[in-house]
Amino acid sequence: MNPEHKLLSKLENIFKTDNRIFTNNKLDYNLLIYYANNYDERVIKTLYNDDETRDIFFKQIDNINIFCLNTLNNSYISSKNWVLGAVNNNDDVLLNFPYKDCILQGGLTKDDIKTNEIFFNKSTSHNQINMLLSEKAFCNFKQYGENTSDKFNDFMRDVNGTIKNNLLIKGDNLLVLHSIKSEFQKKVKLIYIDVPYNTGSDSFDYNDKFKHSTWLLFMKNRLEVARELLSDDGVIFVQCDDNEQAYLKVLMDEIFNIDNFVSNFMWLHGKGKKNKNVRTLQEYALCYAKNINSLESWKQSKSVSGHMSNPDSDERGEWFSGSISFSEERSNKNHKNYYRIKSPSGKFWNRQWLCDKNTMSKYIEDNKIYFGTAPDYNNVPREKIFPNEDKQVIPENILSDLGTTRSANNELNLLFGENVFKNPKPEALMARIIEISTKENDIVLDFCAGSGTTLAVAHKMKRQYIGVEQVSHITDVALERLKKVIAGEQGGVSKNMEWNGGGEFIYFELAKFNNSIKKNILNAKNTAELLSIFNRLNDEFFICYEDATSKLYDEMNNTNSNFHIEDIESQKQKLIFVLNRSQIYVPKSECENIYYKMNKDDINFTNDFYSI
Repeated sequence: MNPEHKLLSKLENIFKTDNRIFTNNKLDYNLLIYYANNYDERVIKTLYNDDETRDIFFKQIDNINIFCLNTLNNSYISSKNWVLGAVNNNDDVLLNFPYKDCILQGGLTKDDIKTNEIFFNKSTSHNQINMLLSEKAFCNFKQYGENTSDKFNDFMRDVNGTIKNNLLIKGDNLLVLHSIKSEFQKKVKLIYIDVPYNTGSDSFDYNDKFKHSTWLLFMKNRLEVARELLSDDGVIFVQCDDNEQAYLKVLMDEIFNIDNFVSNFMWLHGKGKKNKNVRTLQEYALCYAKNINSLESWKQSKSVSGHMSNPDSDERGEWFSGSISFSEERSNKNHKNYYRIKSPSGKFWNRQWLCDKNTMSKYIEDNKIYFGTAPDYNNVPREKIFPNEDKQVIPENILSDLGTTRSANNELNLLFGENVFKNPKPEALMARIIEISTKENDIVLDFCAGSGTTLAVAHKMKRQYIGVEQVSHITDVALERLKKVIAGEQGGVSKNMEWNGGGEFIYFELAKFNNSIKKNILNAKNTAELLSIFNRLNDEFFICYEDATSKLYDEMNNTNSNFHIEDIESQKQKLIFVLNRSQIYVPKSECENIYYKMNKDDINFTNDFYSI
């Protein structure tokens, strides 16, 4: 029985005779919490007199048993549908939500598969938590460079022994983060993630019953380990929208410390999303420093200040017909001469070139500013790229004129000839974030890599990067995109970065054990053998306990269940079904065990990654 069911069953059993709590043949957990909060003598004695619950809810200090009320309050079987605010002793606002003391794996491998994983509780499932978060073995190593047939041989390392290769890793991002922690702890300069927004229509489809609390747990687990990876002068940007922004801000205040809050960047992304009453024109990128006192002053050059798009594309929805005009009027006390775009209606678009006529003419002559000739678009700037200048400015938190979701889709369409990813981010947006927060050769991490925008731009900007993605067909998009970057594709920010190709990256995956176990299941001769295989999985490996998995586990261990009267082939297919939905990963410490049947190269490369 899985840990959640086991504890609930235990509590139901020991409180069966307490009519105050056990009503209608069911344990009322809220009443149990109420009596425990009031230190009811009968409840506390009942919990203490049972060996299992005593180990969970009591702590012995100098031969004195202390009742850990908070453990019961935060247990993963408590109330499931709310998020509460609380205040700690420092008057900081904190979030208190169901399952906050738990781990949610989030083992999604396909967009169209919903998962109903249980919440692994830190106070009751030590062995499973340790197995879940232990370093994992890797497999399927491939190296991609200008010669795409390059065979991977080993990792390059700097004088301090840190891996210097660009990495694209396929697998559950929580497990990957814990696996790379020993290698990259305190070495990552920038973390950017564009997470599922929990809108109900995105890929965050875990446990529909839990809404905000599940999403917050998903984020909390990953942000806690992400913080360990950041260098002392590093920063993290988390992209989100109005749906979770308020909750996420408070959660990040708690994890990164409110004093390390840098800014809430606002990306103006075009026409916006429309609800019943309001059209929303922005998304957010919450930014925190690892240590605000160690953060260098940020500067932004004008080389990536403008919106970069394909000059030959017809983006009628993003541009309006107008003309370039020059004004002698004083715009503010520092500047009087500037260029602006004037629409036929006489309204002015908020765009200024702070230069004189001769300079503007030179930019046009040198093809630094492009004027398209699409129908009805005569003399309209189709691609606005500022020339490289030495002058730098302090970046603003309003990220405007950096592309839209539509222009980002156009960038991918130019690369792949079709829509391959929903709601990508434009390369210009990522270029701005990478430019202000990193320097060449700094490490950039994106553990929700998606279509690979962060990785592609980091590659073009000569940053080292680590990308993680677990959904199979999306990983393929990022992989193919990086191969095109190496080949010198000219989309996105390529022209502005004077990108002509080159570089390399290494692709590899978390090693899974499913195939070997599947063979054992198919070769089983009777129900007892199948039960032995499944029990071994439960004892020795981490299994993603979805509802179907835990239900089957209970049926297999109950000789009176329908499972035991089915024929052996039907039993095998049920096991294989839940096995395919589970993620059984090979621990790094066991990769050389012949039972896992890992090939010699993958074992050697895994050991090389961990410097063994």
